[in-house]
Amino acid sequence: MDGFFNTIQALLEPVVNLGALFMIFVVFTLIGLIVRLGPVRAIRNGLMIAVGFQGVYIIVDFFLAGVGPAATALTERFGGVFTYTDIGWGAYAAFAFGHPIAYAVIAISLAVNLLLIVTNLTDTLNLNIWDTWEATICALIMLALTNNVLAALIVAAGWCWVNLMVTDWYANKGYPEKFYGFKNIAFYQGFNVWWGMFAHAVSSLLDKLPFTSSAKFTPEYVQKRFGAIGEPAVLGGIIGLLMGIGAGFWWGDIVMLMIKLATALVLLPMMSGIVMQALVPVSEAAAAFMQARTKGKQLFIGVDPAIAVGHTSVLATTALMVPVYQSVNSSSAER
Repeated sequence: MDGFFNTIQALLEPVVNLGALFMIFVVFTLIGLIVRLGPVRAIRNGLMIAVGFQGVYIIVDFFLAGVGPAATALTERFGGVFTYTDIGWGAYAAFAFGHPIAYAVIAISLAVNLLLIVTNLTDTLNLNIWDTWEATICALIMLALTNNVLAALIVAAGWCWVNLMVTDWYANKGYPEKFYGFKNIAFYQGFNVWWGMFAHAVSSLLDKLPFTSSAKFTPEYVQKRFGAIGEPAVLGGIIGLLMGIGAGFWWGDIVMLMIKLATALVLLPMMSGIVMQALVPVSEAAAAFMQARTKGKQLFIGVDPAIAVGHTSVLATTALMVPVYQSVNSSSAER
């Protein structure tokens, strides 16, 4: 078994090591060819989807590079202390794909997805192959505990199944379309959609409270009510100003933080728009292709939820929550 996995790893590791963007381009180009978009359109859409995601990743890194020091300064200024460093999801993904079992997990995730579609147990056709690293991490934990490859693969298959169920639930609630405007799209990533269930519960609770049931504090509402204040650039500038002052920054650094947050809030929606513009023909063709073979069944196309960070509300909330998150972590470290 080890020899088989090592052979598969030797064949596929160079491809996987090229990263998420390479896989995004290849997967969506192949899907475009399969659903008969034509070679030129398939390659063009694959490239544009990869371009959009590259833009998202670049701007998110730029955003975090600007917010991180301010959040750390805020926490330290008010007595925080850090013991550990969060290395981020990228390190986990690299670790997962560094093990040969990852390639078996990719195959299993595809098989589970197709089986559930054929048996009408899922409404999602997942094209987010990169995020199978989550299932691989689960498999590696089981492998470490039991030293049993079969048990590890069963756990990975179970994770994929549960993840598809949660993805279906989130998409069928209409959040991707109603809130983000992404028609026939589902967000396939466990740590994202699972928190979506928690957010749904909190939202349902807030809808029942007298002071929050009719609240409309969205960027669109603020812009309509207060004019330019609700625009992404101004909103980013205000958040940057408040964070910079709270962190005790020099006025020049405060202005630069304002510019960085404003830049992120303005450019991220544009990058998400590029992804969606290229994704729409692929998703529509894929949906039509699958409907013709599944008796008219409506399918969502599972993609990386990174495209959702372009929404002003998401990024503004992230900027506001980073110092809160840092403060909670530092308080836990002190205990």
